[in-house]
Amino acid sequence: MATAVRVIAKWGHPAADITHLVVSTNAGTHSLRTDEWLAALLGLRATVQCTILYMHGCSASCSALRLAKDIAVNNNGVRVLVACTEVFLVAFAAPNKAYLDTLIARCRLATTPAPSFF
Repeated sequence: MATAVRVIAKWGHPAADITHLVVSTNAGTHSLRTDEWLAALLGLRATVQCTILYMHGCSASCSALRLAKDIAVNNNGVRVLVACTEVFLVAFAAPNKAYLDTLIARCRLATTPAPSFF
């Protein structure tokens, strides 16, 4: 969410000017309404058009960007915000000495810096 707030601030317009929100996630439908939750936290209007793409894996961001482009090109005057989220709770569990390989993998994942594209 912090990145979305930063992007909206850099854009220089109020968040209420955003007309469409596209959210992509690798999570399943067990995390329902992520789009509405994010819209409320960002202060978007209640009338914002929300679209969420579930279970798209690594290609989720590409699908979200294609959809956002189609919305922007085919609708005059819209403002589209794309948010790509990753919820990795499936493998979340307390450490267990019997599964040291899992613990090591989690530690490595937690300390590896994420790539920056912007």
